[in-house]
Amino acid sequence: MRFVFHPLMACVVALSVCAWVGCDQKTTTTTTTSSHDDEHEHGAEDHHHDSLPEAMTELATLRDQIAKAFADGEPKSADDQLHHAGDLLTDVEELVKKSELSDDAKKTALASVETLFTQFKEVDNKVHGDGGKDYSEVSEAIEAAMKSLGEAIK
Repeated sequence: MRFVFHPLMACVVALSVCAWVGCDQKTTTTTTTSSHDDEHEHGAEDHHHDSLPEAMTELATLRDQIAKAFADGEPKSADDQLHHAGDLLTDVEELVKKSELSDDAKKTALASVETLFTQFKEVDNKVHGDGGKDYSEVSEAIEAAMKSLGEAIK
């Protein structure tokens, strides 16, 4: 039997290589329903939050750890926290959508979550050498979005 090259086969091979190479973190995969692209896999230590205040408390802790890593000149040490912040923002996004907040509060909260996703992604890009921004360059936007989100979910 003769092998015939098919363009679809090239796509399958390319996707397989991309999936195999991926992020060099040793973890397992979980599925998320978020609309945000998540380029990294997540481990069994991941958990989902049941309340917005609990998630906000953890997000503030992660933000502080990320800021400290950059201030200490060790941005790569913030990699896990950045990825966890992305997971946490996915939880917050889902909790807001399911909440009994007013439509205006939901709109404000979701806009704040989107800003946080964008700004933390910029910082993550910096950690991975893909351009991006230093934490100090986005800290004001992150603080404003955290404040807005906190006020919206009260």
